[in-house]
Amino acid sequence: MSAPALGLRHRLARWLAPESVREAAEYQEDDALWRPYSQPVSREEPSTDLRGQLAASDEAYRHHPLAHRTIELTVDYILGRGMSLHTGRRRAQEWLDLWWRHPENHWQLRQFELVRELCLAGEVFVVLQTNPVDRMTRVRLMPAVMIDEIETDPEDIETEVRYHQAGQIGRQVGAGAEWGNLAGRWWPRASDDPAEPVMRHYAINRLPGTLRGQGDLVTILPWLIRYKDWLTDRVRLNKYQQAFVFDVTLEGADRRALIARRNEIAVAPDPGSIIVHNEREKWQAVRPALNAQSAEADGMALRLMIAAGAGFPLHFMGEAENANLATATAMEGPALRRLERRQLQVAAILEDLAAHALRRAGFDEPVRAEYASLRTADTAQVASAALAVTQALATARQSGWVSDEEAREILARFLGEQAAGQTLGE
Repeated sequence: MSAPALGLRHRLARWLAPESVREAAEYQEDDALWRPYSQPVSREEPSTDLRGQLAASDEAYRHHPLAHRTIELTVDYILGRGMSLHTGRRRAQEWLDLWWRHPENHWQLRQFELVRELCLAGEVFVVLQTNPVDRMTRVRLMPAVMIDEIETDPEDIETEVRYHQAGQIGRQVGAGAEWGNLAGRWWPRASDDPAEPVMRHYAINRLPGTLRGQGDLVTILPWLIRYKDWLTDRVRLNKYQQAFVFDVTLEGADRRALIARRNEIAVAPDPGSIIVHNEREKWQAVRPALNAQSAEADGMALRLMIAAGAGFPLHFMGEAENANLATATAMEGPALRRLERRQLQVAAILEDLAAHALRRAGFDEPVRAEYASLRTADTAQVASAALAVTQALATARQSGWVSDEEAREILARFLGEQAAGQTLGE
């Protein structure tokens, strides 16, 4: 390929420019007609795929029993009867309790909605709006499908700046009865103005370098569809296996006799009724030969695939799977560890939201979330062991083997190690 012709001004500029500038210009000209063979690889899901995943997860949650149970089981284990928030100062705690029970927030129930959306969509977007008069912050959950863009700090992808809410087709409130495409809007993550609404974003199952989370059902959606189709086919086969027709044979009858007899028995006899005929008429019930073999192993394989992706053993979903108490207890370990990790994530979300609401009300206090332990058996064992240690230390103190200070130190060390081990699932 011949080089493009240069004008007088370009030739003059190249002749007058220093050697280094001329070499750089020649390099750029040579490289102008080339492009990189490989493009930068992004781990982020395309927006179309993300919307498809969210829609499919919603559909599965609403209509597939196993998908619905997977999400609800996760919510039940994580929250139990619900989390509670605590802070150090009395006035801050009173305001926090008021914010928690406020009719606009009603966190006793909203926390379950938040965790359900978090597990289903893999992320949750929370809008906080503060009343400038009483400084009460109202909380609203926004569906993840409505957020189509997240803007981050150019220097740090983990520092999110604002979120774009996609426009919707609907009626513009306060602008007449016209229907049209409503424009979207940007929500800032933080603002110096306490009265300005802000949005917080929390994600789970997120890979490094990505912004959006992934719902718990995404990995098992194909297997949920396959299991539903397989089960539907099995129901149809069982239905058709019970179906039959009567084959009536008339010996020596001509066409006119066949038509006349068909009209006489146009309606099939009811079950349990009596059929009377002579030796020239034969009745036989014929069933379809479907040759449907037992597919118990296939159903078990599909359910195991779903359970593995959901992170639950089958007995969590009501199927014994030939497991006794010992094996069922052993299989609970990995599931409980995953749920405990999710508990920490949910607790961090509630703590952050509460701390943000406190700051908008003029309080600068850390918040701590409290929730029930998933390992009740371990809690009972720790309590029994603590009682035994206390009695042993009391005996040692009476015998003069240890002092009061040494006994308190030993008991505190034991309780601290047991609490840490229970938190880590040991």
